[in-house]
Amino acid sequence: MDKKIGVSNILSLFRLVSAPVVMFAIILDKMQFALILFIVAALSDLFDGYIARKFKRETKLGYALDKVADKILVGLAIVGILIKYNMILWLFVFAFIILVYILFGIEFFKKEHKPILFGRILISLQVITIVLFLMDFVYKWIILWIAVVLTAIVGFIYIYRLLKEIIQRK
Repeated sequence: MDKKIGVSNILSLFRLVSAPVVMFAIILDKMQFALILFIVAALSDLFDGYIARKFKRETKLGYALDKVADKILVGLAIVGILIKYNMILWLFVFAFIILVYILFGIEFFKKEHKPILFGRILISLQVITIVLFLMDFVYKWIILWIAVVLTAIVGFIYIYRLLKEIIQRK
């Protein structure tokens, strides 16, 4: 195996490959399988960055791959939940929000930016929310709406930072 790939990038690739499997498992109502795979994939995120830093294997590719893998894992799990619970309108809203993030994010992430605290809290809350849905937790809808509000807040913060940076460049 090529040493340039590295263990941390393999963990990120594992999350990327797991994401559509989790989504389809949710849609097909294979909740226990989806739950286990999602938890393992989400936990892999705790280790990839640590491993890269510990062994001084941090790369721009690894940084980008980690961020993309996180978003795709969470995003496809959410898509699976939206489809399973027949929330098609919300699926279109979610897809639109993702499109906006992508368009703004392309410019924003040309340079490395430190993640904001809310962003770190958000990904944790999104993961917890998905796990609670997969476990059929009684208060899952309350947690979902908290995650939705926090997602909107973080999205506006990132868009504000991007617009501020674009204005400063001119």
